[in-house]
Amino acid sequence: MMIRIGLSMNYREAPNGVEQAYLDQGYFDFLPCDEVIPVPLIPTLNESLQERLLDGLAGVILTGGNDLDPRLWDEPRHEKTVLLHPRRQAADLAWYQRARTRDLPILGICMGMQLINVAQGGGLHQHLDDFEGPVNHAQGRHELIISRDSRLYKIFQQERAPVNTSHHQGVARLGHHLQIAAEAEDGVIEAIEHDQAAFCLGVQWHPERDGANPVNRAILKAFFQAARDYQNVGFSGSV
Repeated sequence: MMIRIGLSMNYREAPNGVEQAYLDQGYFDFLPCDEVIPVPLIPTLNESLQERLLDGLAGVILTGGNDLDPRLWDEPRHEKTVLLHPRRQAADLAWYQRARTRDLPILGICMGMQLINVAQGGGLHQHLDDFEGPVNHAQGRHELIISRDSRLYKIFQQERAPVNTSHHQGVARLGHHLQIAAEAEDGVIEAIEHDQAAFCLGVQWHPERDGANPVNRAILKAFFQAARDYQNVGFSGSV
């Protein structure tokens, strides 16, 4: 049974002044083409179009990107913060809220995880290099420590896993109805879950860049199963 999965698109102003919406290749290449039809979620601010684009979807992936505006959690901008395009930010916040209203399965990747946290009333560390620690989060790989009380542990059935890393911001204050699913060895939060959603998981690393990693395969399998379950049951009301 094929399922339709929406992927939020990035947005930029090109050097020639033309504004462009785009998706990094990895986000659609890591989806199994015999199971999933990827549907780009254009960064539109038209509310009616947003609802129509969500119709027929079985799940939503909030993809990575630049940094959220710290005014969202009442902080001044750090000199190292590279702001996400305002149109992309507004669109992704809308995709998240509308997907949650429908209780669509949601997977947030890197900035997508941070957006889930901020949308739920949380805040971010704007530059992790300001805090001394043993883990280089900007590049490379590090160990993941998974909470035994989490959905992620039920999915993967192991307490530790190596993951790639490519971020300079992270969760500082956890948002409402969210719980920590995994941390790095230095205590930086690496995965979060919504405690009132059928499936809403945010991961700080990039599964689309490391599809052979067992933890990433397990996450995708669980996300796709949640999407199939949603498609079979259908939307029955707001949550």
